Amino acid sequence: MQVFHFLKSRPASNKVVLVVLIALIFLMGYYIISSYFEFQAQTITKLDAIAKTLALEIDGDQHEALLNRYKKKDGIKTNEQDSIYQKIWKQLHRSCEANNLKSEINTLHLDSINKKFSYVVNSTDTPYYLSPYTSFHQSFFDNYTTGGTIGVYKDEYGTWLTAFRPIKNKQGRVVAI
Repeated sequence: MQVFHFLKSRPASNKVVLVVLIALIFLMGYYIISSYFEFQAQTITKLDAIAKTLALEIDGDQHEALLNRYKKKDGIKTNEQDSIYQKIWKQLHRSCEANNLKSEINTLHLDSINKKFSYVVNSTDTPYYLSPYTSFHQSFFDNYTTGGTIGVYKDEYGTWLTAFRPIKNKQGRVVAI
């Protein structure tokens, strides 16, 4: 009611200025929100392209051999300890740097019996081989064999946008994402 009284007591030029100002505020809000969602969509597309490329480049048989060779948590302590680990690490590390990513890239292995994920290779300077990834997004499990993208979500490590693709061995079986 006071707004209408305010408008009645002002000259017409002030009313026009007020209406224009309100319209500009709504337009700015719309632009900011639409820009945010457009940036998010572009980022997901970029991450998906990176994930698809790496999933094709990583030798699934070698990744599987690595898992068969080192079956315990922290079985790999340095990136140079095993030639297979080092090769995959270099692929992830180079891709992370070339694409100017602010977070690391990981391969994850699913223990289908216990329905748990573990980190295998990461793009950082320090491995955390077979460390559990406990608060994974359900989409990792649901789309393990096909891959997918996940919009904004949170886990114990932060807030993320994610893309993942299956890494397959020569028989076509998924050995990791």
